Amino acid sequence: MIRRFVGKDPKFRNWGWNSGGVFLLEVEPHELAEKMWMENPDHVHTILPIDRMVKEEYDDIEKAMLELAYDKIGQNETFGVKVRKRRTNLHSSVITREFGGAIQERFHHLVDLKNPDKLVLVTLLSPVAMISVLNKREQKLYRRESRLK
Repeated sequence: MIRRFVGKDPKFRNWGWNSGGVFLLEVEPHELAEKMWMENPDHVHTILPIDRMVKEEYDDIEKAMLELAYDKIGQNETFGVKVRKRRTNLHSSVITREFGGAIQERFHHLVDLKNPDKLVLVTLLSPVAMISVLNKREQKLYRRESRLK
């Protein structure tokens, strides 16, 4: 199925460890996710476009979140931060409160946790952290139950 969306010779990245069914493709993540969501809503459980992957360390995560906020959140847009965790000892409250607070303080974006213009989604899957910045449409597509209605 992947080849149909990315061509004959997709570039896969090796994690170097057992990823539990998660794999990396070197593609434009948001375009690929949109195509796959729209064409296969009944067959796709989760596709998450990853904007940045860093070591699962607080400093690296905060730096990546600030860089992505600068690049992807517009001046008058609201934002929220959400964390998903698997096999990690990091605390989601540090990421949501402290790093979300750093985005707010540095860029003066307003926080909207219920319906943000941009959602900064941090997925912790030891030993890496994957960071996505999703617009409203992508947020809806990401929530599988919304796509199936």
